[in-house]
This record gives sequence, structure tokens and C-alpha cells, in this order.
Amino acid sequence: LPQKWQDYFNITTFGAHWRVKGRMAERYGGVYLTVSAARVACFVSDAEAANEIMIGRERFPKPVKSYETLTVFGTNIVATEGREWTHHRKHAVAPFGERNYKLVWKESLQQAADMAETWEAKSYQPDTPSNCMSLALHVISAAGFGIPMKFADTEERPVEEVELFTDGHKPPKGFSFSFRQALQFITANMLQHALIIRLMPRWIPKEWFSYTHMHQQAHTDFSRYLREMVAKSHTSPGGTSNLLDLLVAAEKTSEDAALSLSELMGNIFIFTVAGHETTAQSLHYAFLMMALHPEMQQWVCDGIDKALEGQSRDIQKWKYEEVFPKLVTPLCLMLETLRLFPVVPYIPKSTGESGTTLTYGGRTVHLRPMYIAVSATSVQRSPAYYGPSADVFDPTRWDATNTNSFLSKNKGQQGLMAAGLEYPTIHKPERGAFFPFSDRARGCLGRKFAQVTFVAVIAVVFRDLKVRIKELEGETREMTENRAWRAIEESYATLSLRVTESLPLVFEKR
Repeated sequence: LPQKWQDYFNITTFGAHWRVKGRMAERYGGVYLTVSAARVACFVSDAEAANEIMIGRERFPKPVKSYETLTVFGTNIVATEGREWTHHRKHAVAPFGERNYKLVWKESLQQAADMAETWEAKSYQPDTPSNCMSLALHVISAAGFGIPMKFADTEERPVEEVELFTDGHKPPKGFSFSFRQALQFITANMLQHALIIRLMPRWIPKEWFSYTHMHQQAHTDFSRYLREMVAKSHTSPGGTSNLLDLLVAAEKTSEDAALSLSELMGNIFIFTVAGHETTAQSLHYAFLMMALHPEMQQWVCDGIDKALEGQSRDIQKWKYEEVFPKLVTPLCLMLETLRLFPVVPYIPKSTGESGTTLTYGGRTVHLRPMYIAVSATSVQRSPAYYGPSADVFDPTRWDATNTNSFLSKNKGQQGLMAAGLEYPTIHKPERGAFFPFSDRARGCLGRKFAQVTFVAVIAVVFRDLKVRIKELEGETREMTENRAWRAIEESYATLSLRVTESLPLVFEKR
């Protein structure tokens, strides 16, 4: 199909939306409507309009029906609005803070060191995304729920001796799925899972519908894991720094109505999915971009070397409050990766039941009740906010010491500290031009959790290693890069944006 026809189809689908980039906005402007037999939808690619929508949480509520698949284990902070969202947020915000981030830092460093050691021992790494998923899951398990996991747990044990929470392929006794297997199965088939759990009776013999039975068993097993997490936290002696223990401890002293067991389980599920899916995919894109841009890889490595001057080779001696603020180039790498590859291609909003007004280009118009897609994909690639090189991967644009950056023109302006940009060491774009963590009241609570994880992993891996795309037999470097770019251009979003084609990487000594 001609590119224009492909864009018309892809722009309206969450999965393929990213492939359109900013082409529809170039044709129709920063705010435009799509009309079909199914619905009228408003697409926003303008920073000022996006910022108005983020500010106006009550005027532009989330279309919560779009998030029903995320409530299979209970309502949660992501899938609610209004008073219910306020109830969740009062409790969910409490555990996120520096006390927890120190634990995130420590766990991320160790997991990254174990992963780098595994990679270094192989001639190439065939499944980087899976490794990134394991690492991110282990960090959220330890720092989120107080359940430590080893990166490479290859020890074979009888089923009776398998611990309840493990990342192995063998589930514990009485379970059909391990913790990771259940999580991966559910998140990879989220829509089908929600439909089956809500609509299919459990009395149907498994011999009739084996696939349905798998979903029901995964749901049962994961519910048991979640209940065990909650029970473990309620009996915790205190003094721990993981999110769940801090959440439960805060509930005991709160004057507000406590979260129910179902609500706790719903939020644990969301923390787990958001905490490992998005971080893992961001790391994978960052590794690919580093491999495809050796000069930027060197810039990041130089920054790591400078930040680690005088530090011990023993990573466990790296103090969070001392080392993390100095790792500017890994942070810039994360921001640039999220700018070009936002894990959520667009943020769903609506105009509510009565409709509302929106200002664009100096003109205020009334929008009747309709769906709104605030496109991070399009806004974050706009030359209006990032200059002529907006489509180019360039993490140096974020470095506050780079006076040649297009973003340096914003230095000194007030009100630009969007979610994820709360650092004096980086440049900031116009408000509403960067929102991979959403923004304003609905800004992601776990953004710094993710940033600490990402920065720690990049620092450990690229302290000693470098990365490149593995060449296939008979390929030139140019052919290898073209193959990689073709795969990246076919990225697709399920729960988050991802590269669906295998691109083996080679990690070797710098």
C-alpha cells in the first residue's frame, strides 16, 4: 500500500501508531480528527494542546473502559479516574522516595553485573530482550516486593525444593506456572486473558478448550503469588525499603480508608507490569541505538568513565547519592531513547460525557464527547520542539553543558520540569513536548524507579563492554545496519512498544 494509506490505518491503532511518526501531523496540523463508522477521535501532536490536556485532568479524563484489561486482578491507580483514582493515589504515592531508590540502585547494579558477566562469556547474545525482561523483573521483585531473584539461576532442583518466587522454568509444587511464566503469559495475551477470565465458565472441561484452561490456571497461580506477597508484607518486621512493605506500613498509620486486598493485588500487578515491561523495552532500544551509533556509544562511555573516576571496582561500594547524580550521559541516553521510542505511543484521554473546549493555534474550539490520543510519538519528533535534527538519535541534545543543543534556548525558562526531567544536569524542551511518563497529576509515580534502574544498568554494562549488531554470514556493516533499521521500523506496541524481530547483539570488551 502507498505510505499515505498505511498511515491512515496505523494512526488509529495503538499497536502500529508509532510507525506513522509525525507524518499525519505534517499533513493535517497539530490537532486533527479521524472519522470512521466506529468513532470520531481527536489526535493531538501539539505541545501547547497536549499540556492543556495534561493539566485538565477533570476536563480530559482517562477513558477507563480502554483500561479494563488491566483490572483482572483488581482496580488500580492506572485504570481508574475521579475519586477512585484519588483513593488509589493517596496510598500508592507513599512508598516512592529516596529510601526505596537506594534499594533500586543496589539491586540494579548487582543484576546488571550478573547480566554483563553472562553476556561476556558468550560470543554473541541472541536474546537481549529476554535478558532485559529478566533483569527488570528481578529489580521490581526485590526493590518492589522484597523478593530477591538471581539473574542466572541454573541450579536444577526437585519440584519440592523450588522456592515459591523463582525465575526458573520449573514452577513450585502445586503450581502450573512459575512467577515469571505466569506474568509473561498473562501480559503477552492481555486482551484474550481478560476476556477469558471474565466470560468463560471454569467448569468447562480443560480437554475441550486447553488454551482457555491455560489462561485460567495462569490467573489462579498469579493470584496466589500476589496474595502471598501481600501476606508476606503484613508480617514484615519493618525497617525494609521495598515498595510493598512501605505501602503496607504507610497504610497502618493512614487516616484514609485502606486499600482492600483486591486493590492491593491490582496495584501490585500494575507495578509489576509497568515496572519491568517498560524498563526492559527501553533498555533494549538503548542497546540497539548504541550499536547503531558508535560515536554516541563512545560519548556515553566517556561520561561513565568520568563519573566513575575514583570509584572502587566493587560496584556495591558505589553510593547512590554520590554516583547516580554524576551519571549524566546514561540519563541523557534514556531520555533520548524514550523520546524516539516512547514505550506508550500515545496517551488515551477523552473529553468526558459532556465534551469540553481545547485551544490550538490561538483558537478555542468545542469538542463533543470523543476519544483523544495525545501522541508522544509525533510530538517528541517535532522539529518545532527539537530542531532540524528531531528525527536523529542524539542523546547529547539533553546534556546541559551542550550549548549547541536546540534545547539550550529554553535554559532559564520556568515551568519546564515535566515528569522525568527533574534534574539540573539536563536541558528541557517546551512543556507538553516530552511525556513518556505522562505528566502533571497523572505523571508516572515510578519514573525515578525506572530511571535509577536504567542508569545503573547502562553504567555497569558500558563500564567494561561495548556493543554491536551481529553480522550475518556474508553481510557488510552497511547491510547489517540496514537490516537492523528495517526491524526497528516494524516496531509494534502490545502493552508497550517493542522490536518484534530478533536482532542478536555482540557484547565485547571495550
